[in-house]
Amino acid sequence: MRAPLLALLLLLLSALPLRAEEPVHVVQQKETLSAIARLYGIPLATLISLNGIEDPNKVKWGTSLKLPPGTKPIATGSTPAAAAPAAAHAATAPVVKATPAAAAPIVKPAATPAATPAAATPAAATPAAAPAAAPAAVAKKSGSPDWRHYGPLQVDWNNWRTMAGSLVAPSINKEGQPLYVAVNCGAKKLNVTGPAGAWKTWDAPSQDFEKELVGAVCRDASLQKG
Repeated sequence: MRAPLLALLLLLLSALPLRAEEPVHVVQQKETLSAIARLYGIPLATLISLNGIEDPNKVKWGTSLKLPPGTKPIATGSTPAAAAPAAAHAATAPVVKATPAAAAPIVKPAATPAATPAAATPAAATPAAAPAAAPAAVAKKSGSPDWRHYGPLQVDWNNWRTMAGSLVAPSINKEGQPLYVAVNCGAKKLNVTGPAGAWKTWDAPSQDFEKELVGAVCRDASLQKG
C-alpha cells in the first residue's frame, strides 16, 4: 500500500514546475543603487526593500542584491550578474601593492655656502621666532673670505650681512658642511641653519665658543654699520 502512494507522490512532485532561481546583481565598483534600478527597470524603493538596505549610500561593491523574479536588464551601461546563488558571487576588494618610490640620491653640499640662509632673521624684539623658508641669494660683501674658528665652526668674517636687525654669515661645521649662523646683538642670542637649510631656534649662548662668537660679532663696530 505504501509503495503505490510513494510512487504517486513522486510522480506528482515531478510534474510540478521547477521554481526559477532568484536573479541577483553583484554591485560593481562605483555603481549606485539608482543605476542598478534603472538597469533592470525596477523602482529604487523595491530594490531597497527587497534587500533590507538601511543606508542606500553605503552598499559595498561585491554585494549580491536580490532582484524581483523574472527581472532582466533593459539598458546597457553595466553588466548584470548572472543568476546564481549569492555565495557564488562573493567578492573581495583587490589588494593593490604599492610600489616603493626610488630613494632620492644624497647630494653633498659644497664646502662654502653660496646663498643666504632660510629667511630674513627676525628683529631683536622677537628673536625666538626662527624663520623657515629660504630667500633669494644675496651677493657677498667680499670676494675673499676671512675664515675664523669658533669651536667647531668656521665663520666667514668678511661676509656678515645685516638681515632684519640681525647679522648673518656663511659658516662651515666640523663635518665640513655649509650652514649659516645668525647673531642678534640686541637679544644676545644666536641661531644656525640645519641640514635642510631651515633656521633652528634662537638661544642664548651656553658654550664658551658661542659666547666668544656673540661677543666678537657685537663688539665689531664695522659689522654694526652693515
